[in-house]
Amino acid sequence: MTSEPGAPQAESLALPGALMRAVNLHRSGRFRRARDLYSKLLEVHPGNADVIHMRGMLELERGGPELAVPWLERAASIAPSDARIQINLGLAYELCARLDDARYAFERAAQFAPNLARPKISLAGVWTHLKRDDEAERILREVFARHPAEPQACVLSSEIFARRGEYDQAERALLVALSRTDLDGRQRGAVLMSKGKLLDKVERYDEAFEAFAEGNRLRSVAYDPTTYERAAERYISVWTSDLIERLAPLGSESTQPVFIIGMPRSGTSLTEQIIAMHEGVFAGGERLHMYELQMELASIVSAETNYPECLNEPACIANWNRVVSVAESAYREMAPDASRITDKLPSNSFRVGLLASVFPKARLVHCMRDPRDAALSCFMQDFFAQSVRFSNDLEHIGRYYRSYKRVMEHWYKVLPGQILESPYENLVTDSESATKRLMKHIGVPWDERCLQFHRSERFVPTASAQQVRQPMYTSAVARWKRYEKHLAPLLKYIDD
Repeated sequence: MTSEPGAPQAESLALPGALMRAVNLHRSGRFRRARDLYSKLLEVHPGNADVIHMRGMLELERGGPELAVPWLERAASIAPSDARIQINLGLAYELCARLDDARYAFERAAQFAPNLARPKISLAGVWTHLKRDDEAERILREVFARHPAEPQACVLSSEIFARRGEYDQAERALLVALSRTDLDGRQRGAVLMSKGKLLDKVERYDEAFEAFAEGNRLRSVAYDPTTYERAAERYISVWTSDLIERLAPLGSESTQPVFIIGMPRSGTSLTEQIIAMHEGVFAGGERLHMYELQMELASIVSAETNYPECLNEPACIANWNRVVSVAESAYREMAPDASRITDKLPSNSFRVGLLASVFPKARLVHCMRDPRDAALSCFMQDFFAQSVRFSNDLEHIGRYYRSYKRVMEHWYKVLPGQILESPYENLVTDSESATKRLMKHIGVPWDERCLQFHRSERFVPTASAQQVRQPMYTSAVARWKRYEKHLAPLLKYIDD
């Protein structure tokens, strides 16, 4: 009997080589295979803190902090003085809105690694979430005593000043960091992005754009705009009405998933925050489950070609139940008792055919916004870990938008009546009727609390964390006009 290709053999589970293989699978996005290898390693090395730690990090990076916490707690109990584990445990707690637990973990990390700035900066961040800027500033003074002009600390200090309306002090804090000559491009770029936001707030738009442009240049990562253009062509070619009609009847009966899709910065976080106020709804945030499924689908169905071409193989239809089972398990383990589970990963816009064929009873919400505003907002945002790789260049954003628009137009053709359009502008100008329409589409009774989304204590780990804690505002509508003279590389790809 031969093993599945890529499956580890028993004799290959020696550390550290096997752990490195698992980590490489993990970092390349092969999460299912990485999880299987971590599980096999834990059978042989059940008390190894490094394996347990990375198993928790897998869940954290898949967008599941609630699943990561038990693993990271277990690793911390085995290696209580490992600052790395305490920092990551603190982050997982923070993402689960367990802020007191997060504070304790960051304090322990700072105790075990007193020369590191990161634990205390993270601790100061928790204090700001708790609306205790006084405590945050006390911690930041301790950071500056050991690490003068530490860039992340300067940024956090600037944000505190700006919230109080002390804009001159906020700018000075950033200039202190920018005065350093030893910052790498990523660090300097991050400070410049914060400077751009501050200058935008005080209406110094030309200076703001200059800061954003330089910050993006320094933070830029390798990106080929043809990636999504080719992907859109392939998805449009393969995902026909006929294919969906053949696959959907074999799909899940679950009504739990609510997929919130759209351009980044189009209102996906706001939409999820509104839905999450409803009793029985679990806000899943940006989950990688359907991305993982796409990556592994050919292997799951034992196809000879890659996704999406493998969908046309007889093996795909014959083994579609395997695909459905993997997807159902991923969402069920998040919140088995929830009536609805939201997943607001914007890039699922390119996977709508897959979503609708695996979960034909799922609700699909398309967040729409003036593309000029959404695109500019992408350019102005320092996305976490460069997760939105096209955002550093106006032309790249424009080309991404064009591909996204093409593929969404295709989904409307092959899935007529199944996708709710939710324009951001309607949501902020006629909140009640837009919210009622949203609740009706996802199939839950009306709840007045959904209009009080800004009062939620839920931690929002995305770029929209501050916005969703404010009542509805319209100041972001038509913001692009303030920067119009700078946007020619973008606007040539966007029509009315």
